[in-house]
Parts: sequence; structure tokens; C-alpha cells
Amino acid sequence: MIRAISSADMLALERRFMDETGTPALLLMEHAAAAVAGALTGTRRALFLCGPGNNGGDGLAAARMFRMNGGEAIVWQFGGNASEVVQHQSAMLRGVGAAIHKIADALPKLPDVDCIVDAMFGIGLSRPLDGMYAEAVERVNDSGAEVLAVDIASGIDGTTGRILGAAIRAGRTVTFHRPKTGQFLYPGREYTGSLAVAPIGIPLEYGATVSDPVTLEDSDVEAFLPPRKPNSHKGNYGSVMILAGSVGMAGTAALCVKAALRSGAGLVTAACPPQTMPIVQTLAPEAIARAVETADDIRAALEGKTCAAVGPGLGRDALPLLEPLFDADIPQVWDADALNALAESGRRAPARSIITPHPGEAARLLGTSTASITADPIAAAHRLRERTGAVVLLKGATTVITDGESVTLNISGSPAMAKGGMGDTLTGIIAALLAQGLSLYDAARVGAYMHGRAGSRAAAEHGERSALASDLSDYL
Repeated sequence: MIRAISSADMLALERRFMDETGTPALLLMEHAAAAVAGALTGTRRALFLCGPGNNGGDGLAAARMFRMNGGEAIVWQFGGNASEVVQHQSAMLRGVGAAIHKIADALPKLPDVDCIVDAMFGIGLSRPLDGMYAEAVERVNDSGAEVLAVDIASGIDGTTGRILGAAIRAGRTVTFHRPKTGQFLYPGREYTGSLAVAPIGIPLEYGATVSDPVTLEDSDVEAFLPPRKPNSHKGNYGSVMILAGSVGMAGTAALCVKAALRSGAGLVTAACPPQTMPIVQTLAPEAIARAVETADDIRAALEGKTCAAVGPGLGRDALPLLEPLFDADIPQVWDADALNALAESGRRAPARSIITPHPGEAARLLGTSTASITADPIAAAHRLRERTGAVVLLKGATTVITDGESVTLNISGSPAMAKGGMGDTLTGIIAALLAQGLSLYDAARVGAYMHGRAGSRAAAEHGERSALASDLSDYL
């Protein structure tokens, strides 16, 4: 797992580490600068844009090391009132014969260089960039030059990923100690470019807490999946009921069912209207199809089931059918029209459930705007947890999963997945993982990761424009 950290927590962690160990800020800065200079190997001429704070100090130190390694360093230093440590770095840079060009108001023309190193503002930035800083950002972004950001691209909120007025669009970023949450969330993720994480002398687990967001990797997912024993049968891997589909939406049920089957569930029952049964059985012949039209039909279909998934393609008048789910003591995944029913009724989710809203559904559940959801998806996920009581999987290009205490940011996936039906496959994957014994939180985050990886594989085979939701099950 990769453990991320918010801006505020990183700043507090650094201060605490220095106070507790007596480590000077200059030493941490030297470690950071060495990583930046190392990323410039092979670069002959670089422009260093250095701000007045510690991020600028990192840039000044990197410029010194770059020069000492034989590179030509052009250094622009913005603003005044530099801290003592930044003044010290300026003196050390001059000591190796480098000139520092002070930028007070007017910006010179950008020189012809191999790389521009952005060290104007780090994770401590809390106000929008304006004036000459915004102008510098515009010029850099329009230059076409390679850009290397120091710790974080200037203008990106390190916690939420929001753009603060204007932001450098980096091709590469060297961040320190841990990735910042804003580098995994959009639009910050887009402005980060390729991300490298460099140690600066603080132990990786120092100050780590269960609330620190994490991202999963392939090796993590393998550890969560239960092994398939040679002497086993379908009953060992759970029985899923999927309540989905309606007239004109039979495909949603089939997508969900097929994904559950491909993800390892032992038995899958599609509970759907009689008119859709032939379609579901044709598209997913390995599943059982059971006609349901009333709440009593649902109660009967739930008997003996390990878990349930509800919502895809049900239609907007689904609440009466969902009533038996509120009393069912099995883990459940609620998606799509089931979430709309929750929003309209004001009810909380069943006791052992996962909800999987996209931002529009999340906005309806919280009675707010979609823009407020996407502006800070981690905060929105926590509000959804409070509102529904469920484990929350808030969909997006970066998906946020939380059980109210821990947070996972899923960054697997592809633009090919911006198509109808993708959420239906995700619901089926998560249901199958629940059936095989994963906890609510683990099923949600492992399912999101598997879904994204399958999407990337489908895109590699079919192309980002041509890959379909129905392709994903073949790549699970």
C-alpha cells in the first residue's frame, strides 16, 4: 500500500519530527534537494523558480547541487521576507558561484532551457495565486518546456487537489516523504504528471495513523483474495442475490450478474422482472434468474443468500421493492436507483451495507450540488458515511472509499471507463467479494481496484474509445 498524507498533517509531522529528534530543517532540505537534483540527471541547463518559503529553499539547494554536478543553473527568486533557512540556502548557492536573479514585479523573458524547476510554492499554500505568480504560471504552462515540480506543482491544494487561482502543469513531480492526497485527486492529479516519492530522513511509518489515506497495488489485492481450495464446491464461495433490471434496462442486470460470476461468487441469482428474465439468462447463462414483482417475492429470493446487490436499472419507483433489504441481516451493495430511493425517502442504508454513488447521486443524498462533492470528495465521502451509516464508495476518476475512519483512494482505471454500464460491473464485483467473506470496507476498495485494472486491460485490448462495460468481465 502507498500511504498518502494531507498538507496540514505533513507540515505538522515535519515540525514534530524536528522537535522530537533535534533534526535541523536544513538537513531535511538537503535530502529533498538531493532528490530533485537527482531527477535532473542528463539535464544541461535548467531554470529554477524559487519562492520565498521553504519550497523555494528546496529549489535553491537543488540548484546548488545541480550546478556542482556540472549543470547550468539559472535561478529566479521571487518575493522577500525569506526565512532564515532560505537565506542560508541563498548564501550557499552564491558560494558556488551562481547568480540569483531577484524577481520583484516584472517578469523577464523565459530563457531557453532543458527543464524548468518549479519551486515557487509548496504544500503550505493556502491562497489563490495572483499577480506575477499567476503570470509566471501562465508563461511556464505556455512555454512547452519540460517542467519538474518540487514537492507539489505550485498552485495545487495538497489536500484536495483544487487549483488555487492558477497552477503549474508539471510533467514530473518529486514529492517528499509521502504522496500528498491532492496529488491523487483531480485536478491536482492531472497537474502532477509522473510522481516520484523521495525520502528526506523521516522514517516512513513515523506519525502514521489509520486515518491516513492509502492506495492499493497489485500485491495488496492478491493478499485480500481468499484462495480457491482444491477440495471445494460452489457453496464455499457464497450465494449472491442481485436485484436489478427493468423493462428497457435488462442489460444492467446482466452486466452486474456476469461481473459477480467472473469475480468468484459460487452462486448468483438475478432477481428481476419477468419480462427481463430471458435476456438475463441469455447473456449470463451461469446465473439463476428469478422473477420478482413484489416485496414478498424479494423476501423469498433472499432466503439462503450470503449477500445482496441492489439498484442497477431498477427504475425510480424502487423503494417498495427494497423494503425487505432493510431487515435482511446480510452484507449488501446499494447502487444507482436504490440510492435514489434512499435520497427521496431520507432513510439510512441497511445496517451492513456499502453504497456506491457517483457525484450526482451523492449530491442528491446530501441535498447539495455536484460541484460541492467534486470540490472535496474525501470530505463528501465522510458526510455520506454520516448520512447513511454505510461504507461509502464515492465514484470518480479517483474513487474515495471510507468506513468513517480509514480512507482508500483508488487510482486504477482508464478514460475508457467513462461509459454506461461500468458502475453495474463494479456492483457485481463488490457483491462477489462480499460473498467470499471480505469485510465491507475491504470488498469496496479491492472491488474498486479490480474494476479499474480490468478497465485498463480492456482499454489496452480494445482502445479507450471502443472498450465496453461488457468487456470488463473478461479481464477480471
